[in-house]
Amino acid sequence: MIASHRIETCQSGDVTLSGRCFGQPGKLPLLFVHGLSYFSYDWVDIGTRLAPDREGCAIDMRGFGDSSPSAANDYTLPTMAKDLGAMLDHLGWQKAIILGHSMGGRTAAYFAAQNPERVAGLVLVDYSPDSAPAGTARVANIVANVPDTFANVDEAMSYFGADPHSPQNAGRRDRFTAYLREVPGGYAVKRASFFAHQFRHLLG
Repeated sequence: MIASHRIETCQSGDVTLSGRCFGQPGKLPLLFVHGLSYFSYDWVDIGTRLAPDREGCAIDMRGFGDSSPSAANDYTLPTMAKDLGAMLDHLGWQKAIILGHSMGGRTAAYFAAQNPERVAGLVLVDYSPDSAPAGTARVANIVANVPDTFANVDEAMSYFGADPHSPQNAGRRDRFTAYLREVPGGYAVKRASFFAHQFRHLLG
């Protein structure tokens, strides 16, 4: 079961952002920013371990998880970086340590460059300003090929390599349930269709 946390939401431009927050006021807070194939849920357990003496918040970036998609399809780097500032403002955090993974690392690095006075520390996981072509192609193929819908949670788990009937994957069902939303015909990953369409276009 995921660690105890609360949901915080705030407005940023044309979207409503959602974050999973935990911990108690203390030392400088931590903001966690997920990658392209992840969302806030994935950071709660590790976040509570990294922030035993402070507050932490794992944000769902616009179009991901429980944050709303952009009606204008605005997923540019400057806009997504502004979303981090909007969540910091909402939480009342003038300064924080920001941990970004992959796509989230790119966003966090840009935010830090534009707002150095608000970033006490920057942790980049699986991110480099110089993207390796092979890595970019791998990510493009993964995102582009995810089915638009799954019949049920079991089918989604199987697609992502987690046997839904295996005892060791019992704890992962909650994660996949949180990662999916009901749509006509079944369930879809909580990621704006914009990203899959962009990668499919890129791959031709």
